[in-house]
Amino acid sequence: MADAQAAARRLLAVGAGEPGEIARVRGLLVEALVELRRAADVAAGEWWQRALPEEQVARAEHEGHRLLARLAAPARDRVGCERTQD
Repeated sequence: MADAQAAARRLLAVGAGEPGEIARVRGLLVEALVELRRAADVAAGEWWQRALPEEQVARAEHEGHRLLARLAAPARDRVGCERTQD
């Protein structure tokens, strides 16, 4: 998850990137979010394992979704939708 978030932050830091690069980074972030949720759900159902720290999982998911929204903003701007501030 951290690698996908770092890639998204780097891309956002340099401004609007190529649509293909934005799509690639969004895909990495989506995959990381799905994997994080899957791992948290599996760990919660395994009685012999220690549960994952839910607060950290929730924080990582929240940040991942915020980054996804920020990555989608340039695409919305290109089609004339209003951009909102975080």
